[in-house]
Amino acid sequence: MPVETRYMRSDLQTVNGLTACILGLTQSAQEAQTSAYCSGIPTYTGVRAWIYIRDANGNETLLGSCEVRRTGDGEGLQSVEWSCPQKSLNPTDAIVVRAVAFAGGTESPVHPFITEQLGTTILNAVTWTFWLWNQRYYDSKLDQTYSYFRYGIIDYNSRIENFTYGEAPPPVVWGGDTHQIQMAKAILGLYLPWSKRFPKVVPRMF
Repeated sequence: MPVETRYMRSDLQTVNGLTACILGLTQSAQEAQTSAYCSGIPTYTGVRAWIYIRDANGNETLLGSCEVRRTGDGEGLQSVEWSCPQKSLNPTDAIVVRAVAFAGGTESPVHPFITEQLGTTILNAVTWTFWLWNQRYYDSKLDQTYSYFRYGIIDYNSRIENFTYGEAPPPVVWGGDTHQIQMAKAILGLYLPWSKRFPKVVPRMF
């Protein structure tokens, strides 16, 4: 069962009909960024991400979303945990992350990120940790607040940790039988002849 760190790279690949930045096992060599800005001083700036399964036909299923926020000027990596649900996969499925940089009500989309086809039949129910490098900067001369999302090199190192997929966990075993086998035995017992369920007791003669 692979447990990986997936890096948000700046180089591209095409998987399941989508050309996107690579969500890969190593970091790339060139930085990239997306920025948004708004007038005044908003309550929040940050980065918001949505996670999808994308099949070989290009259909996407939303799994959930997460975000990091800043309330004042600053920069650097921020982390947020996201609970990945257990989902059945086709071996040709890939994971897509779509993100925006936001400042107040203004959003700027980031180029999407995509894995390779994962070649497995299950996405495991675990907690992923998103590390997203972002910056908030207020320009008092222009009265504008800027929000930056940077990725693609080790200096920014935006990534997802504990990215987990692979085999389903083994069934629970009680007393040597799996729960499924015990249930089958119980159900089968309802249909056995009475004499099989309760064998006749022959008294012993002394």
